Amino acid sequence: MRITQVTVGVQRIINLGNYENARYECTQTAEVEEGEDPAEVYNQLRDICRANISQEVERLQPQKTRNK
Repeated sequence: MRITQVTVGVQRIINLGNYENARYECTQTAEVEEGEDPAEVYNQLRDICRANISQEVERLQPQKTRNK
């Protein structure tokens, strides 16, 4: 079997208190080039998604503090 494409999805739900949540989701897809390791492509995409979600969560922190 030859893997030609990898898709990774990461999501995170943050409790804002007062019965409110913020949901962040990131999905990335990449073509696996000849000679590339699909597991490494997966890891790279996962890291991209995690970094993107972490940035959004950091932006949320001042707002979360104000809601308390």
